[in-house]
Amino acid sequence: LAPQPVEEVSQVEERPMGSRLRTLGNTVAKWEKKLTALESRKAAHMEEWQQYLHQVRASHQQALGQHRAYLADLDKDLLHAQQQLLEARQQVADIGKVAAQGASAQGTHPVRETEET
Repeated sequence: LAPQPVEEVSQVEERPMGSRLRTLGNTVAKWEKKLTALESRKAAHMEEWQQYLHQVRASHQQALGQHRAYLADLDKDLLHAQQQLLEARQQVADIGKVAAQGASAQGTHPVRETEET
């Protein structure tokens, strides 16, 4: 879209006024057409870009939702595993107390009994 060369003043003055106006009118029409085409291309590009951004946002929202759901499932599984671990530890402690009480009643030490068996 390089600018058109400017005619020498002497050349412009030599041509009749109607011819000059016709030439200038053609030049104006040509640039208006180019400007309209460029504005149209820009508008089309902006519309495509807005649609693309909308799709990206929707995709990211979906991925974020999946990520959050996965983390929630993991948190639920972790909580369940922690509860199971606490229950198992409590059972071990309870068995240890019972064994210690039984050993005290018999006068033996529970660790020695376990080591021997």
